[in-house]
Amino acid sequence: MALKTSKNGLNLIKQFEGCRLKAYKCPSGVWTIGYGHTGDVKAGQVISKAKAEKLLKNDLKKLEGYVNNYVKVNLNQDQFDALVSFTYNCGGSALKTSTLLKKLNDNDYEGSASEFLKWNKSNGKVLAGLVVRRKAEKELFLSFKPYKVKITATALNVRKKPGIKYKKINLLYKDEVHTIIDKNGSWGKLSTSGWVCLNYVEKI
Repeated sequence: MALKTSKNGLNLIKQFEGCRLKAYKCPSGVWTIGYGHTGDVKAGQVISKAKAEKLLKNDLKKLEGYVNNYVKVNLNQDQFDALVSFTYNCGGSALKTSTLLKKLNDNDYEGSASEFLKWNKSNGKVLAGLVVRRKAEKELFLSFKPYKVKITATALNVRKKPGIKYKKINLLYKDEVHTIIDKNGSWGKLSTSGWVCLNYVEKI
């Protein structure tokens, strides 16, 4: 199921992008307006706050698509929000070709998080604002610490969503080791796919 940016993620993007209703050139020399919107912006252009919000929501749909399409492992909401903020700032092609994405898709969540801090330059120069933004994105990405569990039940159903009413999509067996990347009550989200009841696993 495709994730969407939460209110927390949206506020993070707004905080670092800021809102400017008159067109300006960003540090990379690109004409920009609103909350960091680019692409069809011209010198002297002025928009309303409502238009800035609309442009932001439209841009987010595209960038959420990049994250949902390029990331092949499960993400919790905080990890998704951090990646959308990163992609909003750096672009979809940057995410696609990054070591950050490669490590993430190799199930190396910690290694992936460390890559955020490397994206702190514009035109080869380190920018203080990017240093702060990357640190905030890394912290958000790691706000829930994934951990490994061993299955204690003889067999354990994996469900599409947290709860016994949802569809079974897989079956795990005793002593298998898996990674939990998010929690919802007594349910844990697997790094591979689906949710399991945490009453039948042991943290290792």
